[in-house]
Formats: sequence, structure tokens, C-alpha cells
Amino acid sequence: MKKILVINGSPNKKGHTKNIVEKVLSTIDTSKADIINVDCYKKQIMPCVDCKGCSHKLGQCSIKDDMEPIYDYLKNCDIIILASPMYFGMFPAPLKAIMDRCQLIWSEKYIFNKTTKPKKGILIFDGGTEWKNMYMPMETIAKYFFNTLNCTIEYKLFIANTDKDHHYLENNAASILSCQETISNLLEI
Repeated sequence: MKKILVINGSPNKKGHTKNIVEKVLSTIDTSKADIINVDCYKKQIMPCVDCKGCSHKLGQCSIKDDMEPIYDYLKNCDIIILASPMYFGMFPAPLKAIMDRCQLIWSEKYIFNKTTKPKKGILIFDGGTEWKNMYMPMETIAKYFFNTLNCTIEYKLFIANTDKDHHYLENNAASILSCQETISNLLEI
């Protein structure tokens, strides 16, 4: 059975990001996938303090908090769905804290020459408004993050104008369907 890790960066439990993720996951065959959800706002995760602990001891972070099981999820999953609203052109702080704390995995990879198994990634970003290339900064950071995790981006689902377009799920149905099909295909590999 494949493991899908959903990292949700939204604080809004009834918001656009949650609605989009639920729609994408609604067609997943749960006999083929174990879905693990990480709600960034429910986790107590301190920011990285650049203590260099993980660069001296393999797999050891000096900060003991809710990040500890997330390391295992990140290393052992098959598919990562990174879902987030855009806040001032970037990820919300709790999600960015998780990314920054992956310095431990970066150290394993580049200092200790230990890589995690290959993974496939899906990006789901939404924003209340729209402008040209608005998701570019988030996509760039997501690429760096996924590279550290040995994860390739397989699909990008970006939905804009969610504050104005109350039918954004219906109006983006084709893209959502493509995302669902991509995930279903990844479960078959």
C-alpha cells in the first residue's frame, strides 16, 4: 500500500485549501493508499535555530517537538501533497517552519550522503486574488524543499481568485480531475 502524506498549510478548517484537498482526495482508492494528514496549525513546531546539531549527528535535531514523527512521514511516504494558501506571496509561517526544520534531512543528504527513497509530489496552492506569476515564489521554495526530500513534482494545481470566485471547484474541475488522475496513476506505479 502506498503512503500519501498531505501537508496542509492552511489555518482555516473550512477554507479553500481544505475544500480543494478534499475534492482531490475524494476519488482516491483507499485500498491502495494510506493517507496521512499533517495540519501545520495543529502542530507545535519551533523554527530551525541553525544550531548545526543535525550536521554533527546523523538524524538528530536538537529541538524536540511535533516535528519528530513528521521526519518519519517525510522519509517513508511515496507521495507528498503540499497544500497551502498564499500569504503575502509565500507559505504561512507554520508550514515554512516544517520546511526549514527539514535541514535535518538536508544534512543527511549532503553531509552524511544518505538519501531518502524517491517520492512523487503534488503542489496545491490557492490564493484569494490573481496576478501574473503569483505562485512563482512558492513554487521555487517547494522545488528546493522537494529536492531535499528526493521528491519530483508530478502535478501543480494552482487555483486563484478563491475570495471572489465562489464556484472555484467547479470552474477548475478539469485541473482537479487531472490532479486526481495523476495521483491515481502514481498509486499504480
